[in-house]
Amino acid sequence: MPMNIDNQYILIVEDEALLRMLYEDALEEVGFKQDVAPFDYQLDGWVVHFAANKEQAAEHIKRFVYEVVYLDHDLGNGKTSASLVPQLLRASPNCELFLASSNPEKQSTEVLAELTKANMAALAAQLKSHNKNDVRGFIAHMNSKIRPANHLPAGEQPSPKT
Repeated sequence: MPMNIDNQYILIVEDEALLRMLYEDALEEVGFKQDVAPFDYQLDGWVVHFAANKEQAAEHIKRFVYEVVYLDHDLGNGKTSASLVPQLLRASPNCELFLASSNPEKQSTEVLAELTKANMAALAAQLKSHNKNDVRGFIAHMNSKIRPANHLPAGEQPSPKT
């Protein structure tokens, strides 16, 4: 059973190196620092893991409970992430799951089929579609979870009251 000790976790599953680099840059812009382990970023008790393929993602899912997951659908070489969804929702039942695809209809059909096979079709309602190329939009959403509205973004000082 996955466990979290003193941290909250975010998983980004993306096979395209360029998009992973864009996510890394965007994370650094909002204050995340790269950890010793490759592809891990940390900020205020939150840890972001990256997975470049289905196998890496499956290993992360076994080890951690995730609060937010960005899951690219097309993982190259004919592989998709659809079969990861039931495993992910069993391990992290309360995660916010963003499904990213350049073909959202095909993705939805495949994910629903996997959930149905796993007797989890009712969970399809908690899935969110996401534009695969909207890196900044996802990071902004993630940042809002990490720093709720009553907190200032990293590095900002309160403005003086007049």
